[in-house]
Amino acid sequence: MLGIYSKRLALWCLVLIHTGSTKLTTCSTYTWRCKDGDCIPLSDRCDGFKDCKDHSDEAGCVSCSSSTFRCANGRCILNKYRCDGGSNCGDQSDEVNCTKCSELAWTCRSGQCIGTNWRCNGYIDCLDGSDEEYCSSCKPAAWLCNNGKCIKHQYRCNGDNDCGDKDESDEINCNDCQPGVWRCMTKKCINNDDRCNGDDDCGDDSDEQNCTVCQAGSWQCDNRKCIKSRHKCDGDDDCGDESDERYCETCKSTSWLCNTGLRCINHNKKCDGYKDCPDNSDENCTVCNAGVDRCEDGTCLSRNLRCNGVKDCLDNSDEVNCADDTNHIQYFLGAAGLLLLLVIIVTLGILCRNRRKGELLVLVSKKQQH
Repeated sequence: MLGIYSKRLALWCLVLIHTGSTKLTTCSTYTWRCKDGDCIPLSDRCDGFKDCKDHSDEAGCVSCSSSTFRCANGRCILNKYRCDGGSNCGDQSDEVNCTKCSELAWTCRSGQCIGTNWRCNGYIDCLDGSDEEYCSSCKPAAWLCNNGKCIKHQYRCNGDNDCGDKDESDEINCNDCQPGVWRCMTKKCINNDDRCNGDDDCGDDSDEQNCTVCQAGSWQCDNRKCIKSRHKCDGDDDCGDESDERYCETCKSTSWLCNTGLRCINHNKKCDGYKDCPDNSDENCTVCNAGVDRCEDGTCLSRNLRCNGVKDCLDNSDEVNCADDTNHIQYFLGAAGLLLLLVIIVTLGILCRNRRKGELLVLVSKKQQH
């Protein structure tokens, strides 16, 4: 019997302990039950004060009292916390669309209010990012871009243009780049994904040199440089070794296909007096460009190559009747020589005259001393 009574006593003790530690599931009239089970006066619900320990009395409010502000998330806060620079609502709705911020707050370009100590700290607190622009200096944990924007120190040399506005000052003059980032010859950091993609992201083309494989949408030159596929056979030497303009069956609209060699040249190079096609077909023209001579065989030749002692025209017509040109050159050189000689004579005459004057002054001075 004693054992049965002992078990019943222990059971009652457990019930009493459990009942004593459990909060009421319902609250009395004119009270409101918090989510954690606490009861507060009904008048404290949605009054802007956090009376529940879990702040549930100010959440999900349909309407707030005249002395409070209703947040976008349904919470009520006191009017004095509106536009003070602190996110009292938790969703920053109390700091937007402010006509004026408090003295302890800073006004964003959008009208949002933030704390003054949040200005130029490297963190974007304004929804429009204006708190990190036009900074003369940044907080210790931030870095100042050339355009006056503050960014986090850890964003420096990470391969991304965090400064914005094509500034990129956070990615230049980097002694070391962050892991997963490639360092250009110019000490600029770029993302590894930007390597060998055909775009000059470094500014010196070093990210497109010595590529084993080029990315999709790009083409590999003979010298292992990557260029955009659209630049193949466009008439411009984008590779630097002209390999992108060889073996072309057709050329782009801005270029011209040589008769042999399957090579494209820029339209501007046609009939300009210089041999750009291997077979010189670009200079076999009915009419040559302005300032360009025409050989008797119909090819165009630059005037700079006329009478230079080299057979540039296939029929050697550029090296005949050069006497007049030679006489003109000799006349010009003779006239220039005479002018130079005259300048030298006049200069020497002035120097000699000044020297004589100096010697006379010295003699007069000595006579006066005697």
